Amino acid sequence: MVVGFNVIMYSGPITFRPFPSFGRRASPAPGIPATRARPTQRRCSRHQQRRGLCGRTLAAGATPPIETGSRPPFQLRQSENVEQLRNAIKVFINNDHEMIPNLIQLVFHTCIGGCDGCINEEEPANRGLRGTYAAVRQFWGPHASLLTLADTIVLMASEAIKISMEMEEGSGTVNVPFTSGRRTCQDPDNYNRELVFPHGDKTDDVAQLVAEFGLSRKQAIALLGAHSVGRCRLENSGFAGRWDNTELILDNHYYKSLVGTDWKSTLVSGQHQWNATESDDSRMMLNSDLALLKDFSMANNQPSCSNSKSCRDSSDASQVKIYARNGEEWRRDFIQAFLKMVNKGL
Repeated sequence: MVVGFNVIMYSGPITFRPFPSFGRRASPAPGIPATRARPTQRRCSRHQQRRGLCGRTLAAGATPPIETGSRPPFQLRQSENVEQLRNAIKVFINNDHEMIPNLIQLVFHTCIGGCDGCINEEEPANRGLRGTYAAVRQFWGPHASLLTLADTIVLMASEAIKISMEMEEGSGTVNVPFTSGRRTCQDPDNYNRELVFPHGDKTDDVAQLVAEFGLSRKQAIALLGAHSVGRCRLENSGFAGRWDNTELILDNHYYKSLVGTDWKSTLVSGQHQWNATESDDSRMMLNSDLALLKDFSMANNQPSCSNSKSCRDSSDASQVKIYARNGEEWRRDFIQAFLKMVNKGL
């Protein structure tokens, strides 16, 4: 997520790997024995000259000092720079496809309140993103002169969406356009903004997405299809289970799962969710998910109908059913909604 992206998707151990850095060795991650690195003399740019950074010798793989709240020192107008970074991101993601849902969730959380590339790591909704955020920042360091951290997170999520969608058989080539120009918050290490995230307990996350990103209601319903990847874990969100059976493929199976399954009201560790009625089926839906299809209310942590069969259809049910039938239409609408979210303010 993701949307109710506060329900953390993948939260297993993060394995740091060396990432491509255009001819330089990436810094080894904590816990991985470091090889002896020779100091590296970096090429002196005009930006470094202005800031008095020329002539300094940095350890191999070290991140050059930059002003995190400013635009990158070189405005990224040359498409080859973006393509270089795209290629490095593809390697990063293909090394571990479990990063796909995390990157999609991360961009959503950094875009609540404006896509500034930062998360408040003390916020419970970000509990499962700390490792992913650290890995992304480690990847970004050697490429900091190309894009801001905020831009890099958007580009990484865009590539994650593309890779994940193209995993679906017969999907063809997926295009997720990218535009740079986002500013990173001034201090990513001490980011303490208190933001309101959509939450799985609610029954109208759509309204918050409409207000936050200027989406149409249809676009907000499409954006919630990001729940097609990842799963909920008790230790992160208090919920447990997956939304559909294709956890790493971003497709319309989320809507198929919603429409084609009988759901029963269930309490898990004191929190309410909807589980598939079949005992050997680990799929689940949150209140915010089932509310797309069914009209119900919550009181004292109990729904007004205990089984999806006994709930009447919601006003959004017809759109959910369209997306369940037509994956191509959903894919197009999802990408449009995603771009509207990440490009707000550019």
